[in-house]
Amino acid sequence: MPFDDDPSISGDENLLRRIAASWIHWDENGNPNISSAAFKDEYLSVCLARDGRPPADAIRNYAGYGLAAITAAHARALNQRVARDPLPEEPAHTIVYGRKKRGGIVGALRDGASWIVFSSAGRTRTIGGGGFWRTSLESSWIPGPTQGTSFASCATLVHH
Repeated sequence: MPFDDDPSISGDENLLRRIAASWIHWDENGNPNISSAAFKDEYLSVCLARDGRPPADAIRNYAGYGLAAITAAHARALNQRVARDPLPEEPAHTIVYGRKKRGGIVGALRDGASWIVFSSAGRTRTIGGGGFWRTSLESSWIPGPTQGTSFASCATLVHH
């Protein structure tokens, strides 16, 4: 079923995508890179970030998953539609709809993604902050207390 683009979702809206461990490729320095496979679905399932919940809440029931974000403007620039598709278990559920298999769209979506929460070896690192989730991921872990985080202060470590 095709979706119409929802103009009430602004271009600067962050769309959160769960990233399975199988979609992470490690470079020679041990840094995680997202595979384009994470963005190949014609009906790409994402969550709107503006609902006020902590980013890690989007993966609370998905052990071993990380979380990345693209903007609605980035998706639309690639001829994708962004539409709400609320589900009973996820009211912020949204679809990025459109053909992705030709014209480099899958790779371009991946290249526009930023890590929000990265999960590895039982630890989850939430990144972001000053540039609203545009800081780079550090390859080493810094011990920290167990605590939640919010979109306004995304610089904590959450241990599972």
